[in-house]
Amino acid sequence: MREFFGNHFSNALSDLPGLWGYAAWAAALAVPPFIILLYFLKLKRMPVQVPSTYLWLRSIEDLRVNSIWQRLRKNLLLFLQLLLIFLAILALLRPNWAGTTLQGDRFILMIDVSASMAATDVQPNRLEAAKREALKVIDAMDSGDHAMVIAFSDTVQVVEEYTSNRNKLRRAVEDLKPTQRSTNFSQALTVASGLANPGRTGFKKEDVKTAEAVPATMYIFSDGNFPPTAQTVGNLTPEYIPIGEAESENLAITEFGARRNEEHAEKLQAFALLENFGPEDVNVRAELYLGPTMIDVKDVEIGAKSSTGVPFDLADVESGVLSLKINATDSLAVDDAAYVAINLPRPAEVLLVTADNKALDTALSNLGDRINLDTRPPSFLAEEVYRIKAAGGLYDLVIFDRCLPKAEKDDANTPTPMPQANTWFVGAMPKLEAWGWKPGMAWPPEKASVPQIIDIDKEHPVMQFMDLGNVRVAESLVTKPPSGGTALIDTSEGAVFSIAPREGFEDAVLGFHFDAAEAVTDWQVRLSFPVFVNNLVQYLGSGQEAVASSVVRPGQQVELRLDTVAEEVTVIDPAGQSRSVRRTKQNTYNYTAAEQVGVYQVRDKGKVLSHFTVNLFDSAESDLPPKDNLQLTKGTNVKATQALEPSRQETWKYLLLLALTVLVFEWYIYNRRVYL
Repeated sequence: MREFFGNHFSNALSDLPGLWGYAAWAAALAVPPFIILLYFLKLKRMPVQVPSTYLWLRSIEDLRVNSIWQRLRKNLLLFLQLLLIFLAILALLRPNWAGTTLQGDRFILMIDVSASMAATDVQPNRLEAAKREALKVIDAMDSGDHAMVIAFSDTVQVVEEYTSNRNKLRRAVEDLKPTQRSTNFSQALTVASGLANPGRTGFKKEDVKTAEAVPATMYIFSDGNFPPTAQTVGNLTPEYIPIGEAESENLAITEFGARRNEEHAEKLQAFALLENFGPEDVNVRAELYLGPTMIDVKDVEIGAKSSTGVPFDLADVESGVLSLKINATDSLAVDDAAYVAINLPRPAEVLLVTADNKALDTALSNLGDRINLDTRPPSFLAEEVYRIKAAGGLYDLVIFDRCLPKAEKDDANTPTPMPQANTWFVGAMPKLEAWGWKPGMAWPPEKASVPQIIDIDKEHPVMQFMDLGNVRVAESLVTKPPSGGTALIDTSEGAVFSIAPREGFEDAVLGFHFDAAEAVTDWQVRLSFPVFVNNLVQYLGSGQEAVASSVVRPGQQVELRLDTVAEEVTVIDPAGQSRSVRRTKQNTYNYTAAEQVGVYQVRDKGKVLSHFTVNLFDSAESDLPPKDNLQLTKGTNVKATQALEPSRQETWKYLLLLALTVLVFEWYIYNRRVYL
């Protein structure tokens, strides 16, 4: 207590200049003794003449005992007056305690709900810890302050718009659920920046547009495991509140896949990459399952802050689901398992329309059971069966060799009717405005003579592993790819091979053909020709692979190509929830609810058609220690801090209010005694 008053007395003195301060405090401290002294004084009685001898004797007796001092008696007024002075002096001492406060009056609460926020290094998990910190900010808001709540992962969701209603803000925070998505702060910053800078500042009618900037404090409750963005913070004041323990350790599966052995198709090879994000070497057991049955197990040692590959050789696996699990005892469970689906391969349905092209027919036939090849003459395009199959999307790829599909009214003003499939035009070009055709225009355009190949797009899947330096072309149509298209073979006369999208499909146009009788090119006798045909059919054929090779992460859309023409299929997620997915015009089924890591089953009227899997596979999410210094943008670094700023909480106002109450009570008691 002595230290408390000593410190506050010295602080109060420091607020007054020099000797005047000491004089003022001396005067204040002299008041209580002076009040007590007044209560020691005794009333001096005045002589009074009375007609009664008895009263005269009493008056004489009072005069004998009359003096200046008297014994101090119990007196409520004395206590109240001393209490009043004590409260006033205590208020002058300005007692206080260490507290916290918010800076500003407009806040944006950015709460990370990505996969890493499910880590249990803080109890019960990081997301709950982030919600607790956000609730502290809401509780510290003053009347009239506004805030909004934004949840972000690789997408952004405005959970609660700007409001001063703290109950709404609390409910918005408390209702947040974790996701298994990766983290991308770019979209979240775009939304927050748009709300703080000139333009739109909200979504409600009363908070829609502003001519001037509306600055705001942006609190980021996250572990900071995301790359910097290209956005700017503008009028936002970012505050980074790190969530999680700095010593968090984690072991994760960051890659897992399988493929057929090139020499022995009946054998399967699986490969996994395990990463140790902790500071010490660890030993872990990796268990490989086919369905519910464990088929292999390996003990793996992984060095600190390093990774190790784990191969598996399998045999006689036609279909099913491979799952890899590690017995890691770490803070994040979602990356301790990985999955890959093995489906029975579905060959691509390929229609070749040609009068006679032995080179092309031979190259396609060599693809074996990877395609179902149907070779037809150009007259087949006029038959009803072709029109039904083409309109119904029953072909994956249609190859038109020096011919075009014909409309019912075939004239210069009618465009080429395109099938609901990918196409490859050989020595021909479709009559489509996107490819340069106009109604009434002579078609096809004139051919260029002896074009010299000068460049190919080796990055495109169709042109990989090829060298066309020794290929000669006598004449070719010059293709001008439409918007969004790509020229794959460039020559001295222009592009002779291009590919372009068309309402979910792709059309490839090659300006020359391979008929050896006409000696247009010698490409068909080069080693690159079968490689080219294989690449093109694999890219445009879209048959179902035996092993799902594409990596699907939580939240991504899954495009399913199935061996069915059903208008609707059912997808069952890892939690057992089912969702119906309708067939698109492109003969695909687009599933948009792949939010959980695990195995998804595709069914048609109870029959299992295929499986697909979703995995995290994100090293940034699995690297758990929160960032101390968050690089928000390329030019903005935000140091870790606390949501509430330390501040001194004063009590002198409350003490003066209490002193005023005591004064009113003392006045009441005094006047009551006088009245009585």
